[in-house]
Amino acid sequence: MARPRKKATPKESNTSSDTNVTTETGNKESKGMSALTADMIQELLAGSRTRGAGTEVIKEFLDSDEAGIEVDLNSGPLAGKSPGQAYTTLLNAKKRTRTNESGSTELAMPEAAKVRVIKRNQGTKENEDWHVFLINTDKIDVGNEGE
Repeated sequence: MARPRKKATPKESNTSSDTNVTTETGNKESKGMSALTADMIQELLAGSRTRGAGTEVIKEFLDSDEAGIEVDLNSGPLAGKSPGQAYTTLLNAKKRTRTNESGSTELAMPEAAKVRVIKRNQGTKENEDWHVFLINTDKIDVGNEGE
């Protein structure tokens, strides 16, 4: 025979429901909250997962008129990611598939097939400085450079 469950007792909260306090001058001040520094925000973003970030970056790139860009890792959907993480995220977004109505598998973003994702060390072997680039192969003429 199963034991009866303990009844939950309501606990009092130590937090106040009023997080804003109005001062004598009429300004609102935060109570119990502190602002985050840019470094703290960067660290939090680097550790968080953002669904669809790679897809968003590739779509924005394809909608632009640019033939190539350097991916911004300081702001935007990939903010705080290392170049290696951003590179992998973008490659996965390119390769992502879905099942269509007929049951066959197709690329979720077929237009991304014309995008090349490149990770390059712009520094030296001793002092590495990795960057991630997107190239739209439809907007460049790679094969006829020597002619």
